[in-house]
Amino acid sequence: MFIATSLITLVNGVIVEELEAPAPVDCSGMSALFEPTIPKFGSDCTAWAELFAPGGKYYHAHAGFHTGANLESACTGYASFCPWTAGKPLLNQPAKSACKFDISGAAQIVSMNGKCHALVPYIWAQDPAQSDNLEPHTGWEYMMAENIKGSWKLKRFCEIETTFSVPFNWVTPNATDETWKLEALKTSQANKGECNNPIQPLLTSYFQTLSSTTETKALFRQQGNAVALPAGGLCQLVVPYAAMVNGKNTEGKKVFTLEPSKGSYKMVTDVVTFTSYTQPAPAPTCQAAHLGQCNSLPCCKGMSSMSTLGGCFCNAARSTTLA
Repeated sequence: MFIATSLITLVNGVIVEELEAPAPVDCSGMSALFEPTIPKFGSDCTAWAELFAPGGKYYHAHAGFHTGANLESACTGYASFCPWTAGKPLLNQPAKSACKFDISGAAQIVSMNGKCHALVPYIWAQDPAQSDNLEPHTGWEYMMAENIKGSWKLKRFCEIETTFSVPFNWVTPNATDETWKLEALKTSQANKGECNNPIQPLLTSYFQTLSSTTETKALFRQQGNAVALPAGGLCQLVVPYAAMVNGKNTEGKKVFTLEPSKGSYKMVTDVVTFTSYTQPAPAPTCQAAHLGQCNSLPCCKGMSSMSTLGGCFCNAARSTTLA
């Protein structure tokens, strides 16, 4: 499934125009990365590290930032916390982890700038779940990947956990109190202050500017809490949105990659848009196509029906009924 993305140009941190996205690439094979990186994570750390492209990056709120030769340690650290028990295939007992790490819904995949992006919802807990560790909790795995010589490789993998949400004031989004966000971020071992600056002013400006600069008639609004990942010098966000574009409702999520700057943030990559719903066109009430079937619909005004052995068809010119 391919969904159009939005590319935003910024000058001095201000959105100045929306650009047309390039033609999409085939991202259908990217789903092969989901199973080994989520439910099977920690079962084979050597194979997991090999899923990353050269220079691939891993970001996690607790494990931190990993790349290069350090990648495998992110997996082995998790495996020591959530060890796997070998299965007994002949007894119909599969290998089992001490933690439950599940894909909890449909993944969204988009093509952008020659690479593929996925947003995969997850739910995680130890088995049994531990309340003092804020379990179970949910979030998204944001992945950027490309097909390199027939193999899908991760350029970036980010676990964005809903524990680290930015409280959203629906009436005055620009004035959201940051206290709760900072309190939650204290539980992130990787946090070095990447998301400490106020986030809502940037998001409010983004959605307002997107509404005012688009070539089509549109109104965009944030739809609830942004979820933050502070790690590796970046503040990465998943932000729900809704919009009306050319009279059609649409909704989804946007992924932001930010870097703290002068009390605010600068965008270091284009915003990636994952559209989950767009209002479909209304169903036709008459058949407008020349020689289109009229078995279930009447012919539109100005057309006439034509009966044949193959059924009823609409004709743009006056027709005769064939026996």
